[in-house]
Amino acid sequence: YYTSDKEGDDSTGDGTESKPFKTVLQALRAGGSDESSLIMVDAKSDDKRYEEVSLSQLKKIKKIYQREQYKGAAKEEKDKEDMLRRAENLEKAKQIKFEQDPSLPPAKTIKIRDSTANRETRVAVNGWIHRLRRQGQLSMHHEYVHTLESKLCILSIII
Repeated sequence: YYTSDKEGDDSTGDGTESKPFKTVLQALRAGGSDESSLIMVDAKSDDKRYEEVSLSQLKKIKKIYQREQYKGAAKEEKDKEDMLRRAENLEKAKQIKFEQDPSLPPAKTIKIRDSTANRETRVAVNGWIHRLRRQGQLSMHHEYVHTLESKLCILSIII
């Protein structure tokens, strides 16, 4: 694999002499940390265009590459756990059932601005969820309502 700080490009380069990578790290990503892969860098002298990467530089870049691989595996594991936890929370949210308490008077539908005038009255407030924060049991209900009712959430609040 060829790399060049002057002429290389990590996004469009393919590691050939005509289209080199910009960094040694990108060459490692392309070829893995295979010991048989030869990585060439810009030569320090003018008589050669490329020379083999120094062992100290290669060792340093391999450490970065291995750390990157470890972090990638850990991130995949965390994402998988988050997805499973989210699916579990959604199933729990689907189990939540809201029922009217027949012993209470019917709720009066009001606007938020009228809440002060309706203190000590059972009210119903309709609104949109503008920002979903995933924390705790209440947000699981919001996520369930968001999925089923196209972002419309109906709340009954006793003020």
